[in-house]
Amino acid sequence: MSLRDLEDAGWIVLMNKSLADKVVAMHVYANAYKLDEIRRLEFNIESGPRETKAPLLFDPAELTDPWVRIRPRTASFFTLRFYEKTPVRIFTSKRTDGGMDYLKRREPKSAS
Repeated sequence: MSLRDLEDAGWIVLMNKSLADKVVAMHVYANAYKLDEIRRLEFNIESGPRETKAPLLFDPAELTDPWVRIRPRTASFFTLRFYEKTPVRIFTSKRTDGGMDYLKRREPKSAS
């Protein structure tokens, strides 16, 4: 999968309520790019599903904390739209010499 495959991808975050209450921002990264940053004012925490079809490995005590959904305030789910927000590379590129080293002429050794 490449970054272009994520264009218009939709997603919702599920987590337990005690963790969701501590979230102040979410940062989305993929393939060494920061794709999005979502601050607390931009999302709501809603009651989540009582059960999920995903295989979860939790003991009963951990499941006493209810699941919640984190969704955007203005939509049903989050989307990645690169024409609205351009991904930012999270590393700096190495500088090259332009690949021209082999063309550089060496001065002939002078005869002494």
